[in-house]
Amino acid sequence: MLGLVALGSVITIVFAERIGVNGGLGWDGQAYGHWAQNFAGVVEHHGLDQFQAQRVLPSVIVHYSLAAVGAPPSIANMIAAFQVLDALMLLAAAACLCRIARVLGWSRAAAWAAFASMFGGFAIARHALYDPVLTDPTAFCLGAVSVLGYVERRTWVVLASAPGT
Repeated sequence: MLGLVALGSVITIVFAERIGVNGGLGWDGQAYGHWAQNFAGVVEHHGLDQFQAQRVLPSVIVHYSLAAVGAPPSIANMIAAFQVLDALMLLAAAACLCRIARVLGWSRAAAWAAFASMFGGFAIARHALYDPVLTDPTAFCLGAVSVLGYVERRTWVVLASAPGT
């Protein structure tokens, strides 16, 4: 499962088309891209309301990742960083699914059916990397982490993966 997600992510990032709206940022991605370009400035001058605060984590990760590697926060670099982040989030969600299947004692067929249901739909299989400057893959991953925490009876994992609730 992890191999399929990794292969699909690489193929999509390298060969598939990207959203062409707003220079590749998409519609909602304009805000997330702006946050990733100048996170401290956005917070200092504009602040974040509760709605935005629940969606800022991917932009913060991209902002500080670009700074850590010394890459300028250009639109192209931000899109690439969001693509890598999104692919890693999809991989982490797949790893959570594998663990959930083991903990619950699912058959191999049941685990693959769950995988097909989670990763075979348009939102994950196609849209997650087509419009990469979004928070959806991170939210998807946090949901998988939360379910894993629940089935393993680790309340702290559930609470940590559900900020703002």
